[in-house]
Amino acid sequence: MKGHFFLPRYQLLTSVLFLLLAVCFQTVSEESLLNPSSLPAEIRTSFETITSKKIALTFDDGPYPELSEKLLKILAEEKIKATFFIVGEMGSRSPHLLQLFNSQGHEVAGHTYTHPNLTKVSLTRIKEELEKTRVLIREFTGKDTYLFRPPGGNYNENLKNICSALGYQPIFWTIFPQDHLDISVEEIYQRVVKNVHPDGIVILHSGRENTLNALPKIIQALKKENYHFVTISELNTKGVNLARKNFSY
Repeated sequence: MKGHFFLPRYQLLTSVLFLLLAVCFQTVSEESLLNPSSLPAEIRTSFETITSKKIALTFDDGPYPELSEKLLKILAEEKIKATFFIVGEMGSRSPHLLQLFNSQGHEVAGHTYTHPNLTKVSLTRIKEELEKTRVLIREFTGKDTYLFRPPGGNYNENLKNICSALGYQPIFWTIFPQDHLDISVEEIYQRVVKNVHPDGIVILHSGRENTLNALPKIIQALKKENYHFVTISELNTKGVNLARKNFSY
């Protein structure tokens, strides 16, 4: 008798559970998809991450003692992550900033040690520029990275071959406002937002005051367009071509 009684009760409980789940799902589907802000915070974050467009903010040069700290404050306030392509020689003078980049969840990658045009130096010098920067980053972040951005975007067959032999991955860009020139905050802002696209890589320069002043407005505009900010490695996991660029400078 007990066996005959247990089976129907089990089926009844299962049916009730499925019914409750169906009702909950319908409620979430009808209300939350129309208004994702009605979802609980953790679910909303996952929903927005899945449905949003990806964009990588990258910053070349530095680190700079004052400006890099200001930049970190902006990123923290906006709750986004970025990738810093640092010059090794400058990083060796401010190693605490490399540690800060890493501890705050940002990615640190190489931009050579002394910022030379790598197409105009020897293969030995290329290797030294790449390896010395990588070792420095590893020392102060605990992470070994083979991502790097060649200064000026200068790249040729010799550099391609040595990168392939040593395992380095060159990272270029798809959105470049030329903020290294003497242009206004508004020009920087307009050049980014007018050219932004999903899976894009924005190149900016961390040592420019106008760049930092334009940054909050840029971030807020992209957030309104449902962009989700990721690091280069996070973009890389999607199989995005990271060796794209619009032009050198």
